[in-house]
Amino acid sequence: MNLNFEKIKMISQEYGDSFYILDSEKFIKNYNKLLNSFTNIYPKTSVGYSYKTNYIPKLCSIVNNLGGYAEVVSQMERELALNLGVNPSKIIFNGPYKQYNDIKDSLLSGSRIHVDSLSELDVIIQIIKKYKDQKFKIGVRCNFEISNLKISRFGISVENGDLTSFIKKVDKIDNLKISGIHCHFPNRDLISFQERVDKMLEISQKYFNNDIEFIDIGGGFFSNMSDELKKQFGSDVPSFKDYAETVASKINSAFSSLDEYQRPELIIEPGSAIVADTMFFVAEVISIKQINKYKIATISGSKFNITPQSESINLPFKIISKTNVSKNTNKYLIAGYTCIESDYLSNEYVGIIKEGDYIFFENVGSYSIVLKPPFIHTNSPVIELKQDNTIEILKIKEETKHIFKTYKL
Repeated sequence: MNLNFEKIKMISQEYGDSFYILDSEKFIKNYNKLLNSFTNIYPKTSVGYSYKTNYIPKLCSIVNNLGGYAEVVSQMERELALNLGVNPSKIIFNGPYKQYNDIKDSLLSGSRIHVDSLSELDVIIQIIKKYKDQKFKIGVRCNFEISNLKISRFGISVENGDLTSFIKKVDKIDNLKISGIHCHFPNRDLISFQERVDKMLEISQKYFNNDIEFIDIGGGFFSNMSDELKKQFGSDVPSFKDYAETVASKINSAFSSLDEYQRPELIIEPGSAIVADTMFFVAEVISIKQINKYKIATISGSKFNITPQSESINLPFKIISKTNVSKNTNKYLIAGYTCIESDYLSNEYVGIIKEGDYIFFENVGSYSIVLKPPFIHTNSPVIELKQDNTIEILKIKEETKHIFKTYKL
């Protein structure tokens, strides 16, 4: 995205000294690239977009228009999907805490619920007993050990026998059936995906004789990124094709003897993988001061705007300046506007930064919008630059009245 100083200054005067820019076309390309990598090997693959990663309504609508699932983990996200016109049957309801009415509405409307605990199963049984003339289906989130992960707190444990108990309990309910299995782990390496698929196939064979409607292997895929960013992860960053060859090939091989209609649907749940590099954050340099050997550039943004989950990742950025009259480079710390000492958006930059410049951060689409708190300053607006040079407002700048609306003054 090529933006000069004059264009950014114009946008800043209209929308504020910090703002996000969305590239929805890149989001569509990422979505199709990831999905096609899988369907080229296993055609019966679908995407369930992780709303929690970035629930900008425009992105969620794009997923719905492309035929994907809405993967939600809360009442809020579920209501967003419904308000956007997502068919309840295209909603996957995950998460460790689902409220009673949302479970009930999801069951009755035909949404897919992935059960996270035996307690949640008890709630489901309590509900469906009132509807004995209807048939219900659920998925189960499976918990098992994988390499380089001490413990995962999500799902029904395979190792301690809870999954066996879960299945036996469901088998006793005439109008309830387990239609598929689900897992998700934070590990992004190929080995973890190999292990999760192997284990899911083992569960499918052992408990269901491969007679299931879907296998959902979750998300946790790396996104597209620059070599500069890849180096910070300290390990190989797989491509979409690498993930597909690891996951889809195993699924395809396991069910190769079945006709197409008999094979389970493979569901993947990307979030960061398709949204991380579709957003940018722009902030103005407010002041520059000298402390010890560093110059500290304070900007109209915070680390919470770009990397609220990570202290160690320095996202790529560029300085957009009106002029570069000085040739003397310096060491800079780029600091946020908050009163937290550790609020740095970059730990060391060697170059030239001047007050009034803008800093353009890349790869900020993952969890930035959803985790940024209204701390010190209100949240920044989100815009999209259209091909005809017009600007589409996707989220207005948050104001004081929005923050204190729920308080009793």
